[in-house]
Amino acid sequence: METRTPSSPKWLVDKRARLAGHIVRLLEQIPRYVYAHADGMSFGEQFTKTCNSSSAGADIYRAAIQRLIEERVILARSEQDSTRRAAAQIRFSDQLLPPDQRSLLPGS
Repeated sequence: METRTPSSPKWLVDKRARLAGHIVRLLEQIPRYVYAHADGMSFGEQFTKTCNSSSAGADIYRAAIQRLIEERVILARSEQDSTRRAAAQIRFSDQLLPPDQRSLLPGS
């Protein structure tokens, strides 16, 4: 029987796979919540509404949101109406919004 400890390579691979799985699920869930609210919703509101259905923490949410911002699936705006471009800048009060223009072709 193989033991998985925090220092074993197998444990690290399993941890990375779990993190990747969380991010993939969030990449599907977050846009659905954001697009359902034409005026957007705050990162904090979105996080608290979905955190019970996921074991992902705020850092994993931010990583997923970062990817969605980079792919122009959503926008993140501060209370001062400036666009957030990096996950580290996102605050719980920032609004997550559908982009003004959406791509007609997936992945473009």
